[in-house]
Amino acid sequence: MLEVHDFPLLMVPLIEEPPWTRRRQVEKVEDGQTSTIIVWEKLDDNNEWIKVLPKDLLLLTKNEGQPWLALFHLTASKTCRETYGLDEFRKAQLVRLRRYIHEALMDQVPVLREVARYLDELSM
Repeated sequence: MLEVHDFPLLMVPLIEEPPWTRRRQVEKVEDGQTSTIIVWEKLDDNNEWIKVLPKDLLLLTKNEGQPWLALFHLTASKTCRETYGLDEFRKAQLVRLRRYIHEALMDQVPVLREVARYLDELSM
């Protein structure tokens, strides 16, 4: 998982461009006038797209939490840290994830504090 398939790096595009969140432009007709509005949607537990208000975009779904939990287990384990060969490319890719870890995310998934610390150590 670490050396052959490089799972920690596979989590980077899943977190940066999540396939379970989308933004669409929808034509809205009101009083004969057409306007375009932006609609955010997320996949729910039944794999159906549901509309999400912009204020609720920071609330994690199970799909959004899975890559973070996988990254936590792959970076927090002592044996994984010793086995995973970190070169400059891997460090640079993993450090890109640090900008996505914020207080609202850490409140929902508290173990991400350790991931944030690990990514901060990598950037030094």
